Amino acid sequence: MSVAQLILAAIGLPKEDRLASRRLSVLDAASAISWGVLRGDDEIVERGRTTLAWLEVPSA
Repeated sequence: MSVAQLILAAIGLPKEDRLASRRLSVLDAASAISWGVLRGDDEIVERGRTTLAWLEVPSA
């Protein structure tokens, strides 16, 4: 379990909400990558890619 998942679990979010948070993070990262590519903003693209890489870590 990632640190963020541990924090979300510790504050009492139900499993469904934790999963929703993870899925919304994927959508946000994809949006950031798309926005950054279209505007030539390499920093935003890298942040989106970093988020996706972090989310690839399997959840427990």
